[in-house]
Amino acid sequence: MTMAGRLNGKSSIVTGAATGIGEAIAHKFAREGAKVIVAGLPADPVEDVVHAIRARGGVAEPFLGDVADEVDAQACIALAIDAFGRLDILIN
Repeated sequence: MTMAGRLNGKSSIVTGAATGIGEAIAHKFAREGAKVIVAGLPADPVEDVVHAIRARGGVAEPFLGDVADEVDAQACIALAIDAFGRLDILIN
């Protein structure tokens, strides 16, 4: 099942996406057709969120790191571009 909606074809990074509001945004973006980098700290359940999005037909990739650190932030952006070819939306 392919997800389609208002964000179809868009690429996004959602930080803090393993729990709470960030997780809800990641799921909503995926339901609306966006490809999502699910970013969170190494101890966060990032993989669980990625698995749930993929199980519903969405496209998601995990990023474990602290985007408050410049090196991790650059790596997260590079992952989005490598995985999806572009970055359209950043929610942090």
